Amino acid sequence: AIRSWARRNRLAQASVNAIDARRAVYLEDVFKDMGCDENEAVLRASFYLGLILSEGLVDRGEDSEDREARIAMCLETMTAGV
Repeated sequence: AIRSWARRNRLAQASVNAIDARRAVYLEDVFKDMGCDENEAVLRASFYLGLILSEGLVDRGEDSEDREARIAMCLETMTAGV
């Protein structure tokens, strides 16, 4: 709902953009700390953010336990080789 509102409101969009930027920097730093170079950290952080943001949009009809397990597998895949 907030992202939908932000598409119509400049102030809300600025806030969403600022929060997304902070999240991205944080995640990039996490991946760098794990040994990724700058480019790989940015790429992995982008994938991670995409997963987090899209999870609320898709109803897979799974219970919370299955959802958590699937997300954990996704995160393991994103951090493989690091």
